[in-house]
Amino acid sequence: MSRLFGPMRQVGIVVRDIEKAMHHWVEVCGIGPWFYAEQLPLSE
Repeated sequence: MSRLFGPMRQVGIVVRDIEKAMHHWVEVCGIGPWFYAEQLPLSE
């Protein structure tokens, strides 16, 4: 992986079922912990 812009800090992944995907990544791949907030209020 190129380090042209420095170290990787965040990755975005689009999935159909976020809870199922997070469960798979934790149980099968050992990746986590995850932060997930449904309908997080945003300020303008």
